Amino acid sequence: HITKNLQPLEGAEFGVLAEMPSMPMAHNMRPVTAHPTHEAGTYHAVLDIAMDGAWVLKLVFEKPQRDLVVVPTHFPPDASRSENQITKHKH
Repeated sequence: HITKNLQPLEGAEFGVLAEMPSMPMAHNMRPVTAHPTHEAGTYHAVLDIAMDGAWVLKLVFEKPQRDLVVVPTHFPPDASRSENQITKHKH
């Protein structure tokens, strides 16, 4: 959900890049175009995340003005980093 001055931002044009800071240059992805939904200020983009863990999403705006918004996140969103490493780690 994107807002400007506490109001839903409509008509924005931006792409979403996903980067994994713990593995620079290894899991960077091509930008994906975000598309507006039926709800004002809400946009949708589909990302194909290569692996679980801490990621940074970069929203690269072209309209209404050029801007960059950086959003740290974790995939899957409901798992902590330590839980994720324990359940996914295999020898």
